[in-house]
Amino acid sequence: MENKFQSAVSKPLFAFLSIFILGLTLLVAQVDNYFLLSVPITLAVFVYSFLKETYYQISENTLEIKSGILYKISIPYAEIQKIKPSNSIESAPANSFNRLEIKYSKFKRVLISPQNQQEFLRQLLKKAPQVEISGIEI
Repeated sequence: MENKFQSAVSKPLFAFLSIFILGLTLLVAQVDNYFLLSVPITLAVFVYSFLKETYYQISENTLEIKSGILYKISIPYAEIQKIKPSNSIESAPANSFNRLEIKYSKFKRVLISPQNQQEFLRQLLKKAPQVEISGIEI
């Protein structure tokens, strides 16, 4: 049994990205160079892939984290040590600022933002009961 959790999408982040791409498109359109229009269009496709294709999958032996076309990692459950809430704004495979910080291996960490954090944690704890959860009620 595999469980897939889409990333939550922050409305302010979506609005910012939409306005930025629209502004860039309008700016490039004034230059009257159709080749330059490929820049905001490519950027829009790239951003859309991150918004649509960011998810976290609880597989048989690993937590799979995928974001867009460039980012994919697999974390063995035995390596996950601790999970806590985070509002960090650093770059991460998360489309919302309501995030979970996962500490794994010795010094590694990743920020994620599953839509249903409680259900995600319940499913994850079934596979990795050793994980310490702090600051979150399940």
